[in-house]
Amino acid sequence: MFGTALGRMSDSSQPVRIALVKDGTVQRMLTADASNPKEGMYAQSFAIPADLPPGDYELYLHNGSGGPSAWSRYSNFGIGADRTAAPHTITTVNIAYQTNWPGTLCTVAAPVGNGAPDDQSFSDAFACAANGGLISIPAGNYTLSQQYAQGFDMKIPDHVVIAGAGKDATVLSFPSADNNATLFKGGGRYSTPVNQPKCGPPINYEANLFGIRDLSIDAPAMRSGTGIKFEHMSVLDLHSVPFVSNVRLTLGRPQDRSGEGPATVGIAANKVSNLQVIGNEITASKPILMDGNIYGVTVQSNILHWHELAMAFKYTMQNALITHNETISAGAPYHNRPAELGFGAPQRDVYYADNVSTYPQDAGDPWQLTLDEGKGNYLGQVAASSGATLTLAKNANALEGLCDPDGNSAMIVSGKGAGQQRYLSGNATPLGNRVNLDRAWDIPPDQTSIVSIVTTSGRMLFVNNDHDGAGEINNFYPSADIIHAYNRLHRYGASMVQVSGFYTNDPGLLTGWHSQMLNNEVTENAVANPQSLKKPTASFKLEGSNKKISVETQEHAWYSDAVISTGIIRNNHFAAGATGNVALWDRVKNSLIENNVVPEVRIQNQNVKDSLIRNNRKPNSTKGSDVIQNEERPENGNIVITP
Repeated sequence: MFGTALGRMSDSSQPVRIALVKDGTVQRMLTADASNPKEGMYAQSFAIPADLPPGDYELYLHNGSGGPSAWSRYSNFGIGADRTAAPHTITTVNIAYQTNWPGTLCTVAAPVGNGAPDDQSFSDAFACAANGGLISIPAGNYTLSQQYAQGFDMKIPDHVVIAGAGKDATVLSFPSADNNATLFKGGGRYSTPVNQPKCGPPINYEANLFGIRDLSIDAPAMRSGTGIKFEHMSVLDLHSVPFVSNVRLTLGRPQDRSGEGPATVGIAANKVSNLQVIGNEITASKPILMDGNIYGVTVQSNILHWHELAMAFKYTMQNALITHNETISAGAPYHNRPAELGFGAPQRDVYYADNVSTYPQDAGDPWQLTLDEGKGNYLGQVAASSGATLTLAKNANALEGLCDPDGNSAMIVSGKGAGQQRYLSGNATPLGNRVNLDRAWDIPPDQTSIVSIVTTSGRMLFVNNDHDGAGEINNFYPSADIIHAYNRLHRYGASMVQVSGFYTNDPGLLTGWHSQMLNNEVTENAVANPQSLKKPTASFKLEGSNKKISVETQEHAWYSDAVISTGIIRNNHFAAGATGNVALWDRVKNSLIENNVVPEVRIQNQNVKDSLIRNNRKPNSTKGSDVIQNEERPENGNIVITP
């Protein structure tokens, strides 16, 4: 489980517990496993008893502080494993047993040796496992150079596990696999389930599911293409668990790295649930790329040698556990400007923790993290509000490639009710000017209110990671409820940034709310290892982009209120000798900077309003941090600065 305030917040001796409730009766009371103190506020784990009946349960959590009234009930909003269902309010958790795949044992013959082809042995094994089973590959070096020279593309039967004797013992070589090859991919069939998505392309195809473990895969000539691909999971098979475990996957040669290639993808996935990628070593331009309708993914304990993008998770993803991975940058020259970690909205509920990044000394300043791809349906006034129904002053825009508006965020950015967010639920397509929400507003908006309807990345936790890059860790554009806590920045020039605004001509305000940077550290290594003297050691800032509102386009020049709101920069520590600042830039309001050990606090211009700066001090000193204000506050904006 991950969230906020999950650990004890007092000296209480009570354990962290959950209660699983069904039909009004507590079925199990479970105590949390031991947790790292830095992570315990954000993540807890519990062992589910083997005799617990499967089904839907209400879930309550007690974080060990307080009495009986301190139990809190889990509730959420978003997608589920069934991609035919629209985003919806979630009030229960489903506990289910993994689907058992057939156990038929099919053993690949020992390798011929001396580089001779072994394709026929694999063809025989696939035929043996045509209805599912375990394909066992004994130790040895196998060469695929005939019918499988370009891989097992659409050749793997359904519900098959391909297992070697260990990644140092079983090696599968594809010496002539080249451009656009796909080495491992399930076959499939045309199938049209009764339930279909509300709009967009119908579901009429399902691909076979498989797992791979305990072997090495080598394709030295690949300049593009994919190593392992999962896609089009059947919506009638949602308790199966596809996986890649203890695999060494090498695509291309390290010496092939250049600004032009190789453009290889290690593991790719779309329209898949429950995928587990655990304990692998992957060398590719993009080791992990998950692109669309991904639910319940685990990416854990992998070593990723990357060149363009270490990991990317894009478009309609929810419930991702990404922990204990090591990303190793191949270094310059790059494909354009690379990104170690990328997310593309809409997506929610991500726990990214205990990961380590490594860069060569000449690596430049790639994006260490970027959140991107936001789109807006609407920015404008409210005409009327009644319960969970909102009437807009004009019709909302349809979004290309995202026909269903449900799941997008309605955010009151100005006027009465500002600061509230709701999700769209149960709407027509196209949207029009009548919007249905997941629940009523606490403070109903009126005709003075301005609302933005956008896709968002939200409920994302980045905890206890070691960042070795010189570039930005960037919550880019539309986001809400993103926390960076207890992370360490080891390279000169790194920064954490929440930046939001408008794409040119985008119909929505891509805002950023509730961004928190807490207890992060700029280490002595960052001070001792300067890559460039042209910028400070590090910075942490909230930046509401004014440029894309009134300079690049005049379409939104009428909007004069905040872009970033309710951000917190607290308890961050710069090592002695570090330069840099924590800062509020441009259209930021209702934000807090406190208890940081930092050389200076910077307030960039007069658009920063209604914020509190207090109790910040310089590193290795009792003196307060320098507070630099480039411009005086206007009459309608207050900045409170206290020692």
